[in-house]
Amino acid sequence: MLAITAIERNPKNFFAHAPTRPSCPFYGFVRMAGILVDCHGNGCGIAGGHRPCAMEMENDTPEWKDCGRFNNEEGHGFIEKMLDTCKIFPEELKPRDSSAWEGVSLRGWCQLIMRE
Repeated sequence: MLAITAIERNPKNFFAHAPTRPSCPFYGFVRMAGILVDCHGNGCGIAGGHRPCAMEMENDTPEWKDCGRFNNEEGHGFIEKMLDTCKIFPEELKPRDSSAWEGVSLRGWCQLIMRE
């Protein structure tokens, strides 16, 4: 299995409070053109488009460490590229009173969700 190495390049008090989401950094997002947008549902951000989480569709709890579909050696290169290039826009981290924001790095998000 592939462990996500999520080290934020500019360490600072990156996130004040951890969100309550499943232990999968891609759960609840849709991926489009290098960004992952919160879909407020069961989207699989690594699958691309508006695809649901395969684990949840099989009545399993979404867990990155148990995801046989994407957490494997074949997906390692693709995931590493995503971690280095994608921004993610989780609703719970959007600054209050802001209509636009730059999102956060996917590596930083993974660090938060996976508690690394």
